[in-house]
Amino acid sequence: MRGLTNKQDAVRRALAREFITMVFRGENNKLSGIKEYADRFGVGAGTVQGALADLKAAGAVSLKACGAQGTYIESADRSRLLEMCEYDIFIGLLPLDSSLCVKGMATGIFEAFTEYRLPIHILFARGSRNRAGILLREKCDFVVMSLCAYSYMHKNARDERRDLCSIGTISGYPSEHVFITKRDAPFSMAETQVAYDAFSYDQIAIMESLGKQHNRYGECLGVQLPELVRRGEVESALVERKSLGCADDFDVHPIEHLPAQMQRDLGESVVVVRGSDHNLSDLLSLVLTSGLVCQVQREILEEKRIVTY
Repeated sequence: MRGLTNKQDAVRRALAREFITMVFRGENNKLSGIKEYADRFGVGAGTVQGALADLKAAGAVSLKACGAQGTYIESADRSRLLEMCEYDIFIGLLPLDSSLCVKGMATGIFEAFTEYRLPIHILFARGSRNRAGILLREKCDFVVMSLCAYSYMHKNARDERRDLCSIGTISGYPSEHVFITKRDAPFSMAETQVAYDAFSYDQIAIMESLGKQHNRYGECLGVQLPELVRRGEVESALVERKSLGCADDFDVHPIEHLPAQMQRDLGESVVVVRGSDHNLSDLLSLVLTSGLVCQVQREILEEKRIVTY
């Protein structure tokens, strides 16, 4: 991204990012007053006027003054306005794409960004707790986790919740969690030690709900859990069934007695962003919560279209 040379550059970029969301929404294209912008950005009125003049000179927007009614965006060149936003490629971080559910979600997100001609790079990382940390370190623009994980984070994880917020649900989420053991190994909810991924808020919440959050295995890597069971290094593991793949080596034990609300929340995905960047939050909310992601995911699951991202 090009470095900002002065305050006017910064204001021009901020205005462009606000205007692009207004243009995409196609409604209420009325601008705030010069003084309001100046107060918001902590600059003088002349700086705001200069930034608006830059946007007009670049052909990004055409403004229409309507006297006491205010000033409106009369027309906009979306491509040029996006250039003035100075967004680099957007980076979204999703769960590991080991299930068709996540692949459908990724395809839907890719198509939603493509519809708005916005560049998107989709990456995958294990564990909602891990993804939240990456977002806080500003290594991506948004992450996806289950509604259950988001709710747990906001109730229990002080560091992660301080600047992260949800912009809404977008699709289904892999939610069939089960316990696995080696073939014919004994299993008891009360006595069997269960390994789980401590970087997954979903799994932490499930284990706490079942009163099994304390075990002797410590923090395990989610992707290693089946292999640890296969080698006999752990008695049992908590895994998401659709990401397990072939289960021929295991006995699969369904989880019983989870609260109904938790079961519902495990199956819904939410997009989480840094709450301090309001313009980016507004833009991502517009792009991702229209229902397109859910529709595409459903068609992928029904094998009506191919995976592309």
